[in-house]
Amino acid sequence: MNTLDSEGVVLHSRPKGFEIELDSTLLYASGSAELRDEVQGTLSDVGERLKAFGEDEFQIEVQGHTDSAPISSARYASNWELSAARATGVVRFFIKSGLPSTQLRASAYADTQPKETDGVVAAQDDAVNRRVVIRVTFLGGR
Repeated sequence: MNTLDSEGVVLHSRPKGFEIELDSTLLYASGSAELRDEVQGTLSDVGERLKAFGEDEFQIEVQGHTDSAPISSARYASNWELSAARATGVVRFFIKSGLPSTQLRASAYADTQPKETDGVVAAQDDAVNRRVVIRVTFLGGR
């Protein structure tokens, strides 16, 4: 996935699949869950490549993560709502791109799963914790 080879995007291999980790600043403005126009081409590319595997061959979980800095706005009462809105925004984008909704799910983690770097849990307020993870799990014989 050549378009994913950029700063703020990390591809992780995992048993029966892979994860694409996106720094939330690539996807959203601070405190927002509206996808930036600039990232929509990359997400479209991801969706097209996933569709090539064939229907019912994979399951996608889109995870929203935040830092521990409290948010309270008219739109998002807490980091739970913000992380959920960010995850569901990516899921809605994939559905509009033609991925079957039956293969997609959104998960909100707020600040409950801080990222580990070099075996050390990152500071709860660290920007590295603000991210969206697209976890792809292949079903069956892959």
